[in-house]
Amino acid sequence: MWQYSVNDEMVEKQRETTKKQVCNFALLEYKQKLLKMIEKEKKAAEKSSQKLREILSNNPSKAQRTSATAKCNTKWEHIRYLELQVELLDELLEENKKS
Repeated sequence: MWQYSVNDEMVEKQRETTKKQVCNFALLEYKQKLLKMIEKEKKAAEKSSQKLREILSNNPSKAQRTSATAKCNTKWEHIRYLELQVELLDELLEENKKS
């Protein structure tokens, strides 16, 4: 009977360790995916910013100016949202290390 209890305890510890490793791996994988997305989005946002500068330099109508500015702002806001997700993942990874 005693031997059986020790095995259950060992299995439970192994299960918790594996669970923690899988969680860390998933968080790191998602973080890498987000970082790649951020780089891609930054390139698109830079192009959008350049296009906005070109539009503004050509004496645009109010509608053109508003549309281009909104598109550019939306791209940069999306990047900030992705960066906040990365920060959250870092916090989760840190919490997972402590537990």
